[in-house]
Amino acid sequence: MSRLAELIKSLRAFTILIVENEFEYVTNPNEILGKSCFLKPETITEIVSSVNSQGHEDLAEHLNKFFYAWNKIENHEFQLLETMGVEYLDRYLEKINQRILKPEFLEIFNNIIEQDTNHSFKSIFLKHGIFIDETVPKYRKILAEIHSIPNCKILIYKQNPAEEFWPTFKNEIEQSVLDTKSNFCLSIIDKSLGGGGNEGKELIQRLVEEHKNDDRFKHICCLYTSLAAENKLECFDDYFVQEVSKSKENETDNIAYVLAQSAYAEVFNSLKVKTIKSAEDTLQIVLKNQKNIKYIVDKSQDEGIPAYDTIKNWYGLSVQNSFDLKELKDFRFIASLASFFKKEFLENHPSLSEVSEELRQLNTYELFDNNINKKYLPIAPGDIWESGGNYYILIGQLCDLLLRKKNNNRNARIGELFKLEFGRNDSQKYKYDVILNSGKKNIHIDNFYDELNDKYETLKIDISTPNIFFADLEVLDLCMFNSSGKCEIDIKQKLTEDIKLVLSSNKDDYYNKLKNKYSNIGISKIRQIASALELNNPLDFSIINFQVNQGVISHGIRRVCRLKGRYYDSLYNNYLNHRGRIDLNLIDNVEEEVTSIKLTFSLINDPASELTVDNFNLWKSKREVYLNLEELKTSFPLYSELFSKCKVEKLESSNTTQFILTKESDSEYTLMFKYHFGENDYVQKKEFSFKDLFKESKPIGNDKFMVKGKQEKESFLNEEGHATRKITIEELKLGIIVFDKGAVISLSNGLLIKEKYEE
Repeated sequence: MSRLAELIKSLRAFTILIVENEFEYVTNPNEILGKSCFLKPETITEIVSSVNSQGHEDLAEHLNKFFYAWNKIENHEFQLLETMGVEYLDRYLEKINQRILKPEFLEIFNNIIEQDTNHSFKSIFLKHGIFIDETVPKYRKILAEIHSIPNCKILIYKQNPAEEFWPTFKNEIEQSVLDTKSNFCLSIIDKSLGGGGNEGKELIQRLVEEHKNDDRFKHICCLYTSLAAENKLECFDDYFVQEVSKSKENETDNIAYVLAQSAYAEVFNSLKVKTIKSAEDTLQIVLKNQKNIKYIVDKSQDEGIPAYDTIKNWYGLSVQNSFDLKELKDFRFIASLASFFKKEFLENHPSLSEVSEELRQLNTYELFDNNINKKYLPIAPGDIWESGGNYYILIGQLCDLLLRKKNNNRNARIGELFKLEFGRNDSQKYKYDVILNSGKKNIHIDNFYDELNDKYETLKIDISTPNIFFADLEVLDLCMFNSSGKCEIDIKQKLTEDIKLVLSSNKDDYYNKLKNKYSNIGISKIRQIASALELNNPLDFSIINFQVNQGVISHGIRRVCRLKGRYYDSLYNNYLNHRGRIDLNLIDNVEEEVTSIKLTFSLINDPASELTVDNFNLWKSKREVYLNLEELKTSFPLYSELFSKCKVEKLESSNTTQFILTKESDSEYTLMFKYHFGENDYVQKKEFSFKDLFKESKPIGNDKFMVKGKQEKESFLNEEGHATRKITIEELKLGIIVFDKGAVISLSNGLLIKEKYEE
């Protein structure tokens, strides 16, 4: 099945709209009838109905009688009709001794055609696929592939309908979508429609706009043109007016590629429409339930939860509930929208970046809230702090850290923090991952924005007891009274009215309480206490440790963001589980034994690299069997440099980042190593794309490369500008010259080597 046919079936886009001025009307009644004889019965019924609705009742009656008689003929010789040509239908009927084509019928038919100056009559037949074949050779393959799909219906028009015919045109499309039970109308439209301008583009834009908010179906479209311009995707509408060249080969694949891009945009438009409608539903609920919502807010404030947070969380829950209910009503449509992702229809568009800055920010937003300081929120578990160039995360239970509304008291006075480090583990598979290495548990979290160095990092959190630091919670509380999150206070200054307005209930009273506490203690007295406790102070961030600058008392720590809900919950639960086993004697003796096996080593997808060693040591522990890295270097010295890149000393079958260890039998194992393309970059393919080799979608300048030992140059790019040419393992082993990069790259014993190319 072709790529286009697969896309149509996956999306249930069984209504196909084609608008092309090169289609020519058939004006010979014999030919029209001859072609009609091969149409489906339901299509003939539609044609007769359309003829009748235009006021040609006599012709409609003749057509009904003719097709009834045609279907009664038992001795059809279709091969003879095909040889003679359908335009000679009358002669064919004479040959088989059938007199069903009456002269008065043909006369009426011919007179209507001659009087059809606005082509509305002839358009009835064109719409259902009756046209002069020779005028549109570029559509033959497209139409043949669509006709091969069961239940598909094609609507063909020669031009953009005039305004008075637009309602009929629109109704015909909608009726076809209903008849074919389609989720989409798939449109292939000529760019200029013979006018030399953008008539086709304007038609698409109107169709998309007409049904943008229609829950019944959507449009996916492309412009089919002789001179295709470069497609730039800058806004939603651009996805529906991408141009496909008529002059290039593989036209159906090219059309499928562009239509998949169109469907991609519609996936997210559909979600947007449902979200907006769900928000509108929620507003109506709010307007009707003021008393209940006020009650929820009051109760949450008693627990120290800001009113705005309560409102926002409730609002989000209501919108999601409404969204889910709407989704269930047309889940088949949603499923078909997303199905094309699984079929690999969607290729990377050359004009789009790999990962935009917006997506990076979204990845961070999923895990971290960087806006808590600007909202003047109270401290909470998961808050991340910076002090002296180091980062820390506050841990504990929310109920212990909350300041209650009435008296601003809390259950705890001292906060616990983990110190954070940066570093991704080779075994890490997910953006949030728990890694156990040599009995030590670490949490790794991607997409943390390190504002000190202006880059994204992976957090590494050691959840063992020695990594716990302590802070006076009243010190940390100071962060909520300024938009920068600094733990500082000026005892001579009052809170401004705009800050009071956004603070949680009674938190301005708490600020005054803290200010009075600092004033009563006195700076000089605090310094005396700090000096006395300098060697024994158990708190890393204490109320007695500060600097004074122009009357501002600063503790040198500031809040930067917050690790979000379920990710923090997982971190804290892992910490509790880890802490719960510390005092138990759960550590057993390590028992290891060794047996001899036959070990076959190779590089993945490279049979020529295969080597075998008998009597190799297989180590067995209670957890798993493994191979010793140093013993591998000794037994396979040719690959010692590749082995030196290995991140573990014990090669276990559960670790598949750099290699695959497989048990063939009790006495035989195979070890296949992946290709090392760079730090933390291990590849196991048969062929390598330009992106695999250089982390870029395609060459920027010179698109040529040459395999060493060969004379001819080849291109990475196909005719559409996509980097589709892949490099085989054998070619890489020989080495290839990449002119765009001025480099020679090669595979040497599993390692990708990049050297400067000098002519």
